[in-house]
Amino acid sequence: MDPDEHPGEDHILIKNATLVVVNAPNNMEFGIDLNSWDIKNNKKYMGIKFIPPGFRFVHYRVEDRHGGPSFRIGFIHYFENGEFMVKCWDKSTNEMSADPVDEDLLVYLRNSLLDLDKILVPYCFDYIERWERLTDKIDFDVVKRCKPLCGFIYSAMELVPCSSNDSELSTEEEEEDLKKREESKETPQTRPMKNQIPKLLPNFKPKAGSELRLTPLPDKYYPDNTTPENITKYNLDYSYAWETVLKEMKCSAEILGELQLTFVCVLIGQNWEAFEQWKKIFSLICGVDSVIPKYRSIFLEFLWTIEAQLDYIPEDMLVDVIYTENFIYYNLRKFFRNIEFHPGIDQPFKYTAARCRERICHMLNWNFGNLQEEDGDEAPVIVSTD
Repeated sequence: MDPDEHPGEDHILIKNATLVVVNAPNNMEFGIDLNSWDIKNNKKYMGIKFIPPGFRFVHYRVEDRHGGPSFRIGFIHYFENGEFMVKCWDKSTNEMSADPVDEDLLVYLRNSLLDLDKILVPYCFDYIERWERLTDKIDFDVVKRCKPLCGFIYSAMELVPCSSNDSELSTEEEEEDLKKREESKETPQTRPMKNQIPKLLPNFKPKAGSELRLTPLPDKYYPDNTTPENITKYNLDYSYAWETVLKEMKCSAEILGELQLTFVCVLIGQNWEAFEQWKKIFSLICGVDSVIPKYRSIFLEFLWTIEAQLDYIPEDMLVDVIYTENFIYYNLRKFFRNIEFHPGIDQPFKYTAARCRERICHMLNWNFGNLQEEDGDEAPVIVSTD
């Protein structure tokens, strides 16, 4: 009989991936993807078995000295079929170590895999379909390109003071950006506070190597030395910026992989840096108009991607705390309007978008009616030639 047709537990253990954590403490919450376990007082815990191949987010939170939960730490990895991963616990930092494991230990533990079975927690498959829907565009290349050099993603990143040179450069850049905005009367993409409060605060940056290596997005959505008419055009249609960003990626579908990656880094890793990047990519995609037919499949996939993500977005994430507006609603409204009134988009695409719009309205009790109307902040920004 072919063992693949009726696999036993030993066969599944060897066929799927395994994570072993050496010297893991017994006062923490440990998880992978949408699953987590409280392993307090469980001295037998040593890792996770039956991990399905593909993109995974391993995360943990150790109790602080007062018995309360500390910040969350995790790492992203694209597991191969049958992969055996070993991580060691660093007692000096009370964190998982990023250092390579001694080869002799690795070989010993792998040869003892079946004996370790009883102290490995099985991967929970109850939410596997939901996880795959949230992460199906994240491939090995996206993980390799975006993960931090330090190997871990922190919900509270360690910050270090910027050097005086960095600070001066940052101030000069801010002043130059403000001057350009005044000259062009441009509506800023990220709406910085007008009173420049950040200049009064201490100047810090993430510790080198701890930041996610995300795709740089343009500060302005039009080319240098362009005409006022084109500034208006590119502020109404983000297609120029869209194609500029895609040139930095291996393939156009990679932008959806990064959108999904940043989302789960917010959802699971509670990482603010990822949230800011997710908002920028989301806003960029929703503002594209003229080239939607050219990238038809990408925008169709975006509809399914964002619908899956909206299932997990809490209400307070939907609202800009400074401007008290629903960031996601207004961007999706713009996107659905671009699709609805674009003469080059085929009817099947428009039908799919309309059905998605209906499901989102039902899910969140929203109303995207009267798409032809442009409200307040959505009204066109016209650049004067005077």
